[in-house]
Amino acid sequence: MKRWLFALLIAMLIHGLAWQFAEVKILRTADKASMLIRGRPASQVQRLDKDGIPYQCYADGSSSYNPLFVAALALKHYRKLPDPHARKQFDLLSGWLAEHATQDEEGMWFAHQEPYPKFDMQAPWYSALTQVEVLHLFALRAQESQDDLWQSRTQACARSLMPPSGVIIEEANNALWYVEYPGKAAPYTLNGHCHVLITLHEVWQISKDPIYQQLFERGHQSLVENLPRFDKNGFSLYSADGELAGRLYHQMVTRQLAAIDAIKSHPSLKKYHGRWKQRDNLPVLIQHFYNPRIKRIILFAITMISLWILAWLFLHLIRLPLKRHR
Repeated sequence: MKRWLFALLIAMLIHGLAWQFAEVKILRTADKASMLIRGRPASQVQRLDKDGIPYQCYADGSSSYNPLFVAALALKHYRKLPDPHARKQFDLLSGWLAEHATQDEEGMWFAHQEPYPKFDMQAPWYSALTQVEVLHLFALRAQESQDDLWQSRTQACARSLMPPSGVIIEEANNALWYVEYPGKAAPYTLNGHCHVLITLHEVWQISKDPIYQQLFERGHQSLVENLPRFDKNGFSLYSADGELAGRLYHQMVTRQLAAIDAIKSHPSLKKYHGRWKQRDNLPVLIQHFYNPRIKRIILFAITMISLWILAWLFLHLIRLPLKRHR
């Protein structure tokens, strides 16, 4: 067999397995490599400032503190308690968020200070996803500290997720949709709404306050009613009537549907979970035809060609010693 053809077969096998089971990790590695080589990521990466506060570096070269990721890192440290460093960072990050919040009669708010042109979001803007992540953090801090101040802050966060609110869409039959990107461009985004539901249930488990269960129930109703809007050829849409989700988000919402179904079961949740999981199990090469994403296809091709060249070089190098011994 020709060496180049044998190298191609080896490359296709390794490449296919890698992309099938580790595509998300490959894409994240590509982001970090882009940051190292170009000084900016292909999407975004996280850095820490001198005080240990995370900030995001974006593809356009800008950077900003994102309250969603600050809260997420604080929650990560919480899971490592009682480790002393985790304790320090948990207190630091939750305190930083409280200091940088604004408050009105509708609740405590955590602004995104970076514009998001893709969905026509101009700074400052607010998100139900961010609000619920901070709510979760503050509820844990209140439980852990037994401090009335943190209890008050938790209640203020909760009010921002109760109607009327700029991060909620009130629908018929008392249903609520939690809006990740308020505005006309993409008010219905699936993974954000699902994350809010799961987190509301977690906060209810912490506090046992029935308001969180009620907010979950109303959001669950909206999810079940709107799920068909997020399906296209068996793949999930990132936003209703919008673009197909990348594999990272497709896998994420598939897991989220399973988690929500475990909390409160519904046939629609099972239907779309099974349908979307089945599509994700298709070979990546076939997925490109159903969900053609230019950057994904380019990276897929580059990694395939690179691996082919490496396989050819490897076969060439091991062939040389064999020739010498003949």
